[in-house]
Amino acid sequence: MAKCPICSTHVEDTRFLEKYVSSFNNQEYKLYHCPNCDLQWWEPLKMIPEFYEIPNELRLKYQKGLSKIEFYQQPFF
Repeated sequence: MAKCPICSTHVEDTRFLEKYVSSFNNQEYKLYHCPNCDLQWWEPLKMIPEFYEIPNELRLKYQKGLSKIEFYQQPFF
């Protein structure tokens, strides 16, 4: 059973709305809908740190002022 992260309502594992397999790590994710609070969420609820890591050379160029970072990228630095 999947459990809504907001209201803790249980949703049957087979009642997902959509399935997605990540090309990054071949992980399968399922989209669920909570009938109680109307939230939609993906399972598993986990972050893959490698997906969000910034390559060291790019970070060093930015820190030395050699590379321009767009405004939407700045929070990640």
